Amino acid sequence: MNPQVLIKQLFPSFEAKFHPISGGDINDVYRIINERNEQSVIKVNSARSYPQMVEKEALD
Repeated sequence: MNPQVLIKQLFPSFEAKFHPISGGDINDVYRIINERNEQSVIKVNSARSYPQMVEKEALD
């Protein structure tokens, strides 16, 4: 699922622009800029294809 759609469903009042960032082989990475011009980065991957990826990365 598109992360912008998912975030909008979870947080209907959240307004932001999503910009894809290149360079990842496994993950889709997006820079998010909200209405206060604050920036965040999210990584999106398939839990089905890569189970426990986040947990394994946290251990590194």
